[in-house]
Amino acid sequence: MTFKVGDEVDHRTFGRGTIAFGPFEHVNGPYYYLMVRPGGVHSMVVGEALEPAPTVFAKGDRVRGGSTEYTVEAGPFKGHSEWYAVKDENGRVFSSAGVRLTFVERAPTVGTFIYDGVTYDLTARYRDRDGDVFEFHPDPSSDGTPEARVHWRQGGVPSSWGFSLREAVESYGPLTKV
Repeated sequence: MTFKVGDEVDHRTFGRGTIAFGPFEHVNGPYYYLMVRPGGVHSMVVGEALEPAPTVFAKGDRVRGGSTEYTVEAGPFKGHSEWYAVKDENGRVFSSAGVRLTFVERAPTVGTFIYDGVTYDLTARYRDRDGDVFEFHPDPSSDGTPEARVHWRQGGVPSSWGFSLREAVESYGPLTKV
């Protein structure tokens, strides 16, 4: 499994952490990451020792289990795995393992675009990892994501609308709202 910067993970030895960099190729092989552990300790870890951190749901969250939508009533509870009490639209309450639940995605609001699970406000500016600032236009680019242009750090002069949101995220991300 491949992780991206900001993903919460569980390492089989170090426990919970957040991906700060990676993946990158190390002398010992590919898929190494820099993981930040609680307290700010950084560790270089191999991807095969990582699992996604379990998602924690709260009372009232809308979740999906299979093809059915539920409302979380209580949990998480400890058992063979973490589980939740969930209620369907008919008011029936069930138990469900947390690993089988996902958040129900809300419809995006006007002026936003969801890419790779992140909602981008198309009226805002975003700073990339190099300090350059991107702005977006709702018109679709050739890859279907919104058009983007960048204000380079050197001079701040904007480029043309030649980028896409996908290119900005994948080549210059993570993007942070300014």
